[in-house]
Amino acid sequence: MTPHLRRTQIAWAVLLLGASKVLQLAIDSQPLLFVDSPSFVLNALGALIPERSYVYGWVVALLALPFRSFQLLVASQMAAGAATAGILGYIMVRYCGVRYSIALTAALLLAWDPTQIVHEHLVMTEAGAALAAALFLLCSLRYLAKPSLPAAVALSAIGAALVGFRVVYVPLVWASAAALPLLTMPGHASWKTRVQALAIGASVIIAGQMGYQHLTGWLAGREPAYHYRSGPFLLAQVSPLVIPEDAPDARSSQAIRQQIDHPQHPLRNTSSTNRGFQLWNPEGLISRLNQTYQGGSHSVSQAASHIARNAIRRDPLGFLRLGATGLAEYPGRLGTTLPGDLAIENGSSIQIQPTQNDWQLLTTHFNSPTQENVRQITPSRQFHLYSRPWCWLQFLSPLLGLLACLAARPGCRQSTAWLVLWSTSILAVTCLLSPIAMRYLHPLSFTAFAALAVLVEAILQRRSHPA
Repeated sequence: MTPHLRRTQIAWAVLLLGASKVLQLAIDSQPLLFVDSPSFVLNALGALIPERSYVYGWVVALLALPFRSFQLLVASQMAAGAATAGILGYIMVRYCGVRYSIALTAALLLAWDPTQIVHEHLVMTEAGAALAAALFLLCSLRYLAKPSLPAAVALSAIGAALVGFRVVYVPLVWASAAALPLLTMPGHASWKTRVQALAIGASVIIAGQMGYQHLTGWLAGREPAYHYRSGPFLLAQVSPLVIPEDAPDARSSQAIRQQIDHPQHPLRNTSSTNRGFQLWNPEGLISRLNQTYQGGSHSVSQAASHIARNAIRRDPLGFLRLGATGLAEYPGRLGTTLPGDLAIENGSSIQIQPTQNDWQLLTTHFNSPTQENVRQITPSRQFHLYSRPWCWLQFLSPLLGLLACLAARPGCRQSTAWLVLWSTSILAVTCLLSPIAMRYLHPLSFTAFAALAVLVEAILQRRSHPA
């Protein structure tokens, strides 16, 4: 850990990052809609769409609904992007031993990352989740440097907000609750000391997760949970492993049998496209379960969760192979199909658009969105369509981080290693538990630019102090 930044250095960083976002806003202030955006509007209106963030719904309710416009929401997300970049720069100087000029450059590169910019314009959770993740990393590194109860409480609160934006972070927060207290123990600490540290640190962080689940249950009038479609989502991801014997009853077993030999999308097809088909298509496995249980969402979720967990327990290596299959799909997606994938994800593709009911909802509560202008190629979308280099950086972030960890100063290797562990975990969880999508790599921009900053610092150190 290095000395604090001087006030003038902080002032310059705030000025440059703020000016970057003001310039970006002046060039393009157009809010962008994705097919999921109407669900957040519904949550803002008080509905509880089970698989969408109600925390982000509160943000929309505060910053968009009263004004019948998404403009303030976009400006706020761009401010969040500047804060995220600033946190990156601070972490580099304070915990990774990177000189100020390199750290500031890394922060500016993140602020001008086209995938970051487009998500600041989209009515989606990614910009808020990126800021929450940056704050969680900052507090994690603070806890590693100096464990304390206030740091654990901060991690607990930020962890709850983080999973409130995106539940993909749930495994990372739970793993952090166990890993952080143990990593702070000196090598000679007794087992009793380690157990006490783990019990205190982990219980505080986990309390935030339990509190979030109970809040969800209270809002929904149901049992505590992160959300109420986790079973179908998990089942779709592991569908190639499923056999009829994994089912809890004869009805769901029959649904599996009917789906196994589907003429176009049999369960054994391991591609991410096929697994998405099983989740969303009317002829997919989840739709068959809905028909089997006559639309009872609680029964469907319980049955899907039962089937998925049985399949994973029966074939854990197969589950890991599915993750490896997802990982292997990314280089192909980063090739010739990338422009089409990016157009879908920034909302400009005609292939995936909000439904007529969604448009009725949007035009009822907001003044600006129309079907004619929603696919307009705005500057942020245009820039996003050329983001292939940034997408590759995101995908390679764990590898870059490993190199950075080897090159980092001895006193900074623990902090760098934590960033590597974080990026590797994001990629692993994404490949194991989510369909393949470019936007799921977006959080890895933070760790990719962190790794590059550490590597550049190491190169300059070696040039100035040759062996």
